[in-house]
Order: sequence, then C-alpha cells, then structure tokens
Amino acid sequence: MELYIKLGKRVRATIQQLGYPTKNTLKGWYREYAQGQDLARGYQRAGKFSPEQQRASVDHYIEHGRCISATRKALGYPCRALLEQWVYERHPELFRQSVGRSYPAPEGAQD
Repeated sequence: MELYIKLGKRVRATIQQLGYPTKNTLKGWYREYAQGQDLARGYQRAGKFSPEQQRASVDHYIEHGRCISATRKALGYPCRALLEQWVYERHPELFRQSVGRSYPAPEGAQD
C-alpha cells in the first residue's frame, strides 16, 4: 500500500513496479486499507461447493466402488483433484501407503 500511496494512487505505475496485482485487486486492497481493515489476514475465496455437495460426492465415491471417474460422471462435479482432497479430508485411512515390500521375499534372500 505504501508504494501505491507514494505514487499518488496511480494504479498503472504501481502495477508496473510490482508486477502484480490486477487493477481491481489493487483498488480493493486500498479500499480495505482506507477502512482500517487488516490486509495481512490474507484473502480467502469462498468455496465453490457447499459442505452438503462435498459430503454427497464423498458418500457417492465410497458407496459406488471408490471410482473417481464414475463419481464425477454421475454428479457432474468436481474436478478429480478436488474430489481426492475431499475424500482425503474425510477418510485419510483410505490413502494409507505401505512401506517396504508388499510381496514375499524369495527364498534365501538376505534382509
């Protein structure tokens, strides 16, 4: 904000020096700054999907064979990575990974 104010609230000059943000974002930040709001708290975007939608998609995934592609096709949402994240948040035990050999060692093998 100091640079924006120092440059006389010139949006283009500020963005050229910083390399970011967009014009509207900078103006929004200044509005918050002028109202005394804390800019350091960070910006949190509201979730696109409600908790009910998230729960429904995870339940569908669990109840229909744990197939991400089938769940996405049946429900029409969300993207693969987001669905995996929701499943992991609610059922981390499904992502347990084995360490070491998962097959029997041949006879005579040294450990």
